[in-house]
Amino acid sequence: MSDTAEATGMTEQRFGKLLQNIDDAVTVVDMQGRPLWSSSVQDGDLGYESEFWRSANLFDLVHDDDRPQIEQQYLQLLQEPDEPVTGEVRLVSPDGVYHHVGYVVRNLLDDPDIAGMVITARSIEDEVAARRARDQRQRELEDALADRARFIARLSHEMRSPLHAVQGLAEVLLGSPTVTAVDRRHIESIEREAGALRHMIDDLLDLSKMGAGHMELRVAPFTPASLCDTVGLTNRAQAELKGLDLRIEISPDAPRLVLGDEYRVRQILVNLISNAIKYTDSGSVTLRLERGDGDMLRFDVTDTGRGIPAEKAEHLFEPYRQMDVADSSIGTGIGLTITKMLTELMSGTISFESSENGTTFVCEIPLPEARRAADRVEADAEPVAPSRTLSILVVDDSEVNRALASAQVERLGHSCELAESGLDGLKKISSSSYDVVFMDWHMPDLDGLETTRRARALGDSIDQPTIVAMTASVMTGDRELCLEAGMDDYLAKPVSISDLSEMINKWTGHEAEDDSEDQSEDDSAIDSSALDKLIVDLGDASIAHSIVMTFLTELKTWRHDLVEGVATGDLVTARRTAHTVKSTAAMLGAASLSAACQDFEHEATTPINANSLLETVLETADVAERELRERADAWGLDPKESQR
Repeated sequence: MSDTAEATGMTEQRFGKLLQNIDDAVTVVDMQGRPLWSSSVQDGDLGYESEFWRSANLFDLVHDDDRPQIEQQYLQLLQEPDEPVTGEVRLVSPDGVYHHVGYVVRNLLDDPDIAGMVITARSIEDEVAARRARDQRQRELEDALADRARFIARLSHEMRSPLHAVQGLAEVLLGSPTVTAVDRRHIESIEREAGALRHMIDDLLDLSKMGAGHMELRVAPFTPASLCDTVGLTNRAQAELKGLDLRIEISPDAPRLVLGDEYRVRQILVNLISNAIKYTDSGSVTLRLERGDGDMLRFDVTDTGRGIPAEKAEHLFEPYRQMDVADSSIGTGIGLTITKMLTELMSGTISFESSENGTTFVCEIPLPEARRAADRVEADAEPVAPSRTLSILVVDDSEVNRALASAQVERLGHSCELAESGLDGLKKISSSSYDVVFMDWHMPDLDGLETTRRARALGDSIDQPTIVAMTASVMTGDRELCLEAGMDDYLAKPVSISDLSEMINKWTGHEAEDDSEDQSEDDSAIDSSALDKLIVDLGDASIAHSIVMTFLTELKTWRHDLVEGVATGDLVTARRTAHTVKSTAAMLGAASLSAACQDFEHEATTPINANSLLETVLETADVAERELRERADAWGLDPKESQR
């Protein structure tokens, strides 16, 4: 044998051994898909007899549903011969069973030594089976989460209805002039505990929604600095009960107006501050707002509490986890879980650092600045009250809910009729004229959605009222279902008097008439309705009293900072102080003081302007302080009681 022949034989022998040790099957086919050559592993790998495989047209073995993919890739190989294609295909075996094959195909038609399409293929039955098992587990998990979400939604609905009655009736009783001081304290305790129960229900529902992927964000313009001030004020009484100093620090570079879900951001801040107060026995809790990179807004909550043990840190954001067993008496253990999930839902991040001297949580959320004037929304604007007595219909199958709604509507000065079922409500709507109908959803004979559809189907044959859903159904999509049925708006139970008033005013839109004979308050510096709304929203007159007294105490410090800032030329600090006073004063109804502070914040850019504007701020502050103190004293609360 010549040296050349011997070398060739050794090459073919080595090539054969190489192919025998390759797990994949290698086949060369012509333009029509007929095998020109195949490796010898066909039998074991793909399950075909060699004779069958080598004589078959591979295109004919492809499942009908996979043919478009093969044809498209074949055309791609002809147009781009240098680029291989990969994929999966189902091939039929001689016994008619399809099995899954993964492949890579290269176009070597122009290679004189090969002159064909080279297919490297392998069985992927195990991979497909594993993938199907994973998909099945994922579907089962999603179904389980959906079932849990539906269960919690039903539970939430069943709990919200009686809770709505408890909270609402307590609110009505608090508005009665015949309630004694002792009874008032008991009723306030009932309302406060009902509020805590509602908070727990909301936490569980939110956790369920996020776990099932049903949480949605409502993006609108809001002022982050005002939000921080409001969160601080509503938590200040809780901090003072423990002797803590609650501080709100707003960086001068923080944006004035941003686009985001204000309610969810507020939920995050309330959870973080409440948690900080809960685990801090002395010292302070500080909320700081500052601008981050790009559209990021950074919220830092720092406390001087006991710190988080290292062994607890890694589980801190897991649901139902608390630092100590004893902590189960002061919460559900899901606040931080919801905080993290909400932050990530808004594409933000949350982290923390802790030591024996305290803990700092850092929450960064992308909140782009709202620049257009049309985007401006006054979040704390008072609703416009109607100028006449309105005719209101409440449709609800619960006797307690009907009694509560009647008391709330009549307290707002309107007439109220009641319907105990959907059919009864439809009959009344068909025969009488109403300005607003508050419609329950789940009723035994005819639910609120169908009642509304039938009422709307009557068209112009009746005087069509504004219909507002008032329901305990609060799952994602429930609001949309109500609107699709023909309702104009949606209220989730429990519903406070302020919620009811705001909804009525929204859809009637008339200026309020002052029927009072005493017009002495026309020139008042304080809007009494803002204070009344604060009491209703907080559900506790003593907390509102504490907030007012805290504001008056801090107003002295703010006044000093303003004067000193102008005197020393530190206008940045002075304008920041004015900004803080502005939002707080607005919440307490001190509109003149708020407006004066706003003018100072935006126009005090020179010493001359600052001095002139400062005089106005100080004058309005004197008047606001005097009237706020008079209003607080008129509530008849002992200063010690306000700290209860």
